[in-house]
This record gives sequence, structure tokens and C-alpha cells, in this order.
Amino acid sequence: MPRILSDVTIGDPDEEKSDEGRDVPVPNSKPRLEGPDRLEMFCTFMLADPKSRMRHLRALRLLDLAFARPSNTGFRDGWDADFSPADSLARLLHEATNLRVLHIRDAEPLFQSHPSVYEALAELPNLKELSLYYIGNFCLKAISLLRSRPAIIENGLWKDGPRPQGDVTPFGQYINSFQHIKLWECGCMLESVVDRFIWPNVHTLDIGGRIAKISELAHAFPNLRRLTFSLEFSVKQET
Repeated sequence: MPRILSDVTIGDPDEEKSDEGRDVPVPNSKPRLEGPDRLEMFCTFMLADPKSRMRHLRALRLLDLAFARPSNTGFRDGWDADFSPADSLARLLHEATNLRVLHIRDAEPLFQSHPSVYEALAELPNLKELSLYYIGNFCLKAISLLRSRPAIIENGLWKDGPRPQGDVTPFGQYINSFQHIKLWECGCMLESVVDRFIWPNVHTLDIGGRIAKISELAHAFPNLRRLTFSLEFSVKQET
């Protein structure tokens, strides 16, 4: 590995893949490091000399397959979740005080199995961009505990059973820091955002899924300059 790592991506950069859309593993005679192995190796390297290495780390993206490895059980090949590097990741996050960008695709199942990761994430002091794609109640708790005041927040698909009714979006404390909100497949979370707050600094909004109260967007985001609807976007009938 190079001596200085500032922007690190582990996993498949194609974030459009769903669980069902993941390619079936192709047998390969050459040895290959899977995502969990690469993440463990990276954490081990950084933690071997945290004083000189961690201060350079600005961005960490753990994308599709960062926590998965091929399975060969029964009659069907596929992918199995593997969160074995989670403890090492938690230790790394405790040391990554200069981290500005953090993306975790499999956030909710990771946080459910290893709460120490979201606890370490919550203590990051300088985070400016946070993407937790698969979300649920553990992700919402992590967001509510953030020590940082990020400018960009991204959530993707709710993956924690039925979504609770009522205001479950813990964004209110970031009303003065958020500039860009991305809710790709969970536009329903926007309801509790527009119901209670006016967001003077949000200039970009990306939404998907089924939402209500679209007529209130202009009131909630008075300085919005860019609005993007994903292909999954739809609107509930307002009464």
C-alpha cells in the first residue's frame, strides 16, 4: 500500500445494484481479495501507525460488496453478508478525526450486528458528507447522535421492516448545516422534514420513492436551486 491514503473506496462503485441485481460470482482460478478482506487489510495498515497515517484520511467509501463474499450453498450461487471487519472499522473510525466523507452502503445491517461502528461514526468531529444507503432505526439513531454537522446527507432504501409512523427523521438539529439532501428510495422520510422545519441553506434536493405534500417543498426549501426526481419517484394524492 502507498504510505499516504487520503481517499479510499472499497467495493463495487456501481451503486445502482440492488441485492437482487448483484452479479452471480464467476469462478476464477486466480486468488482474489473479497471486499471484507480488503477492508480488514486497509484497517490493519492504517491502525499499524495511526499517528502518521490517519491524519491524511479524508474520504472512505464502503460500497456494494464491501461486506459480502461469494457463497456456494445449495443449488444457487450468490453472496453472503460478512461483517467480520466491523470491529477493525470501528477502531479506525475512532482514530479518523480528519475524515470528511463517509459512505456505507450496507449501513443498517452493519449497525444492527455491530453497534460499535455507528457509535464510532457518531463521534467523528469533522464529517461533511454522510451516505448511509440501506437505512433503518439504527441508522436514524446514528444520525441523531452525530457530533459533526454535515452539509450533505444521503439515504437510500429503508431496510428494517415496516417504517414507523410519525416523525422518525432526525434531521432537525442540522437545519443550519445541511446544504444537499438525498433521499433516493425513501422519499417518504421527507414528510417529517417539510412538516416541521424551514431549511434556509439547502440548495439541492434529490428525492425518490413515494412522497406526500409535494406542494410544501417551496415553503420548506426557500433557497432551493436544484431539484432531482429519481425514476422511482411518485406523489401521493394530497387532501
